[in-house]
Amino acid sequence: MSLRLILAAAAALTLSSAPALAQDPVPAAAVADAETDAAAEAAEAELEAAGEAFGARMEAMAAEIEAAMADAAATAEQKAAAVEAIIDRHRPEIDAFAARVEAFVDAQLAGVDAEQAASARAAGAAAAAAIRSIPDQIRAATAAAEAATDDAS
Repeated sequence: MSLRLILAAAAALTLSSAPALAQDPVPAAAVADAETDAAAEAAEAELEAAGEAFGARMEAMAAEIEAAMADAAATAEQKAAAVEAIIDRHRPEIDAFAARVEAFVDAQLAGVDAEQAASARAAGAAAAAAIRSIPDQIRAATAAAEAATDDAS
């Protein structure tokens, strides 16, 4: 919980318990700050949960790819086709999570000065690009693994 949220809650409790001051409303800015902080914390928790779920799905995808690559009866072309099919099945969720990361970063930039916002946007774009590059990383790793297998034969 952020310090501003705690202070806003403490201020609200203090004002409501003091009879003479109970008539004065809590400043709108304090309420807005508390609501903004709570919303930001909720958005961060949602992104973290989505990230954990995404990680679990990527681990499952990796297991599928390992199984496809370990198929001794499959040719190199069949293995490559199986890997592409697995990537194609997971590509929409990879793209969706990358977009979610970008949207989260953009949402956090309200009220941030332009220099900090530009830096944060660049970091968010880099993170999204890294996520979107997962299929290319997989292709490179499976090609290297297949080449190593061919060299060992």
